[in-house]
Amino acid sequence: MSLKIRRSLFQKAALPMALAMLGTPAAFAHTPDMPQGQGIHTEGQPQPSPLSAPRAGTMPGANSRPGTVALQAQPAPIGGKAQGMEDALKNPERVSGELPPRRQVQAPQARGGTQQGPVRQAPASGSHLRLVLRVTADGASELVSATELPGEARLSDEPKGDLVYEVADGGQTLAVEALPELFEAHSFGGPEDELRGHAFHTQKEATIVVTVPERSLQSSLDRLSVRLYRITSGPATEEINPATLDKLKGERRLQPLVETRDGTLGRQIRERGFKLRE
Repeated sequence: MSLKIRRSLFQKAALPMALAMLGTPAAFAHTPDMPQGQGIHTEGQPQPSPLSAPRAGTMPGANSRPGTVALQAQPAPIGGKAQGMEDALKNPERVSGELPPRRQVQAPQARGGTQQGPVRQAPASGSHLRLVLRVTADGASELVSATELPGEARLSDEPKGDLVYEVADGGQTLAVEALPELFEAHSFGGPEDELRGHAFHTQKEATIVVTVPERSLQSSLDRLSVRLYRITSGPATEEINPATLDKLKGERRLQPLVETRDGTLGRQIRERGFKLRE
């Protein structure tokens, strides 16, 4: 077999394999030794070999033969002017010092239901006194403590028992409240002492808490007094207040138990009292 024939067979066998490795369809490739019918071409316009590549530094279509149509790269508009990429790289425009306006973002306003912080209550107006008295069954009394509290005093008109205390400033009644029994103590022997069962006995002394409205440690307390009464037999009272107390006095149904001496209570309040800060 001659050398020319072997070379032609080698080209016919090796060329499709090389084109397949390069990703070029073999059906569109042809060589002078291959039949022209395997490619798509126009009559009188020979197709260039797909293996031929443009030389470096040439634009696409520079190697096209006369009569063929080649795509020309159009210059892109840069900065409002149509210019080629190479010209734009050679002569870049200077960037002005002005930056694009920053987008202003406003935070949404807080609506109801969101936590705004701790709720601060308005400072209380006025003040009142809270007294702790030790009283005895024979009518003696002694001030244990006195505290000035901010705000308006709260009094209860519930008939809690047969004892009633009255706070007066001279002839004016400032406060009236009912109290449960003070001088009576209850006891129970427990499950191990069933013979004794429930019992009660009389105490010699007790402690009561008294509220003095609309007064402070700086007020005039020389005429302030506290009286403790026991309501005697008669119809039950539905509420205890200054009007009820005056009615019980008129019916002579109040038994005096304890009464502070004139001037003594005010002096003890000034000596032992303190003011509670908010």
